[in-house]
Amino acid sequence: MSTISQEDLFEKLDKRLLDIYGEGELRSMCRIIHEDLIAKPNFDLEALPEIIQRINAEEPIQYIIGEADFYSLKFKVDPSVLIPRQETEELVALFRSKEKKGAKLDVLDIGTGSGCIPITLKYSHPRINFTAIDISEDALSIAQFNAQRHQMKIDFQKLDFADSDARATMPSFDVVISNPPYIGIEESEKLSNNVIKYEPHVALFSPKPDPNFFYKAIYDFCNQHLNAGGRVYLELNEFNAAEVLSIFTTNLYEEAEIVKDIHQKERMLFAKKKG
Repeated sequence: MSTISQEDLFEKLDKRLLDIYGEGELRSMCRIIHEDLIAKPNFDLEALPEIIQRINAEEPIQYIIGEADFYSLKFKVDPSVLIPRQETEELVALFRSKEKKGAKLDVLDIGTGSGCIPITLKYSHPRINFTAIDISEDALSIAQFNAQRHQMKIDFQKLDFADSDARATMPSFDVVISNPPYIGIEESEKLSNNVIKYEPHVALFSPKPDPNFFYKAIYDFCNQHLNAGGRVYLELNEFNAAEVLSIFTTNLYEEAEIVKDIHQKERMLFAKKKG
């Protein structure tokens, strides 16, 4: 059994972290790491210096402990996948509020990462047939692990959605949902170190100079591959929300609206294709 306490761990950390996180958040991080790693009966104290080094280097604690919470579920994470966030939980909640629980739907998740979106939605909508794609084999391995952990059947596929020829090979769907890469490269300086240094850039940044590239690609895909009456759920960059809305405000859609998150930021889009 480990003999180091949460207070011991806090005292061993570089105090410059107080300026980055604040004392409350830093103590909360120590509590989580202590509970999820250090206090475990099989914890090896010889691993402690490396853990402290990783905290001091501003590595996200989810990567340090290897797990992240999402919708009260545990998901394995590592630097090949984005850490699931509250904004994506709200995207899942939006889907749940609009789609009937007993509906049998074919749904595509674009850029699945850890698989948190389809796996979580399968709990509330068990009849959904989910296809989840990602460009990263490492991410898909993590997603597959999480699906097996939660005993959910998801069809995971490797596909570069930025490649128009590749996405043209896909079938049609009733619903498309995505938290796509939407940060412009010029915005990278606004990101904190624990994001820019550790989280996968392929999942953060638009692959083209246009930060709305993926939204335009999704729109083009949906023109051919979203069934009549189909719905689209997208997580947004709050600073580009109006531009994304304009992409979907066409005569192909009977509805297209921005949905605000709990902080009243424009962080989601819902669109419904004409029937």
